[in-house]
Amino acid sequence: MSEEEEMGWRCVNDLVYQSNAKDRNAAYTRLASVYDIHMENVGAVANENLVKVAFEFVKNDESSLMLDVAAGTGKTAKYFKDSGYVGQTDGIDVNAEMLDIAIRTGLYRKTYSQEIVDHSPLPVPDNTYDVAAVVGAFLENHLRTGCIPYIVRALKPGGLMIFNCRITEHNKEYLGKLMGIIDSLIDDSKMELVKKKEICFSRSNSKEDGKPIKGWAFVYRKL
Repeated sequence: MSEEEEMGWRCVNDLVYQSNAKDRNAAYTRLASVYDIHMENVGAVANENLVKVAFEFVKNDESSLMLDVAAGTGKTAKYFKDSGYVGQTDGIDVNAEMLDIAIRTGLYRKTYSQEIVDHSPLPVPDNTYDVAAVVGAFLENHLRTGCIPYIVRALKPGGLMIFNCRITEHNKEYLGKLMGIIDSLIDDSKMELVKKKEICFSRSNSKEDGKPIKGWAFVYRKL
């Protein structure tokens, strides 16, 4: 493993394995200016691979409106733009330093610097968005699984919730809780699965098992 990869994985581990949300947010603040460099060094492809899976289902005209949930530095918006997306995008992220980098890309119509919680709605009107994208944020001490119904509320009927999740031992219990909430929404006829596909999260070998990190890409439709 190269020195750059080693530094990249130290950055990833510093963010992923924090024991609480406060320390996680402090780590993002500390690493915001070098975050994209480190992600490139570990071969991170979670954003672009989710876009590849979901793009064919996304409403793509000038009236389309997307909410980039946990927007980070704006990579998801960039890959959508590079894929030919012509609609508008709003972004929300708890970390002001990361969001400031996203704002400077010029890809966002509006941004919200606010924590996404599991006990109150997002700071956006209900039934507003054609797409809600969540990339790399569904893991322990990041987004709480209980925020999913509020993300769905922000979607128009027929709108898509697209997201990915890491397939790792560390994320196994969290992913089970996440899918339990989604299954309940499906049982209540509030969502339906459009597509599920295994994707690569990072090409570099992780320190958890010495292999590239895999993940699931999901596309769900609000009913």
